Amino acid sequence: MDKNIKKLLVEAKEHREKGLFDKVLGNLHQIVDEYPNNFQYKYLLASAYFEAGSEDSGEYYAKEIIEAEPNSKEALELLGLICVKNAKYEEIESYLKKAQNTDPDFHNARMSLTRLYYEEAESYLKKALNVDPDFLNARMNLIRLYDKHLQNDLEMEKNCEYMIAHRDPDKDTYSMEKKLSIILDWYAFVYSRLKEALARQGKYERAIEVCEEYIRFDTSSSKNPNPLELINEYGSIYKFYYLMKDKEKLEEFKERYKSIYFYETEQELEHDYKFWEKWADEGIF
Repeated sequence: MDKNIKKLLVEAKEHREKGLFDKVLGNLHQIVDEYPNNFQYKYLLASAYFEAGSEDSGEYYAKEIIEAEPNSKEALELLGLICVKNAKYEEIESYLKKAQNTDPDFHNARMSLTRLYYEEAESYLKKALNVDPDFLNARMNLIRLYDKHLQNDLEMEKNCEYMIAHRDPDKDTYSMEKKLSIILDWYAFVYSRLKEALARQGKYERAIEVCEEYIRFDTSSSKNPNPLELINEYGSIYKFYYLMKDKEKLEEFKERYKSIYFYETEQELEHDYKFWEKWADEGIF
């Protein structure tokens, strides 16, 4: 690498850490002007524009990369994130509330346009994953997109299952400290979205398996697991057996649950069961 380029990259990194994006962009433009066909440098410029809040410029350079290299997974992911940002869902909702706009046609038209941005984001992220299925950063962004904006339980299920199977595949062998870090970093989020997506599709048996896997991993991450958190997960298992209308398995689970947690009276247990049944009927998992 040219010494001057290396110096400019180091300076750009330092400026970025300080939030001085005008200087970051100045450095990166010098590099791209010297190496216009280097997609790595051009991607750094596109992503710097995005981070600086200049989505149009970020999109311009990202699309330049795609025109020359259609399988640039990083540029495809960046275009997906730009689409999400351009949708400005929270900003639009806030404006409509403040303006007290009562015109449903205006609201519906704007929400339709917002959805188009999200669908375009989905398309870019899927293209990135077609290039590299193990591009897990893009997969996590796709999961967040389905979670917040595009409810698609089947796609959510598919991407969460892939993430759990392929990210940290040796996680069962990790230390307690590292297991807890994984739970906080991504596993709890992906697990909860997978559980809910399965439940909404009526895939209760798989949802129970997923709960059991998470409970096993969570209890192995600490000498003193949080009992309230575990009770919530056991409650999910109860709800799924209840919704399956499998009385035999539900009774077996009740016996197992009583052996795990101490309750002073049967009334306390029945109180929990009634609440779980009520939430299950309301679709709260």
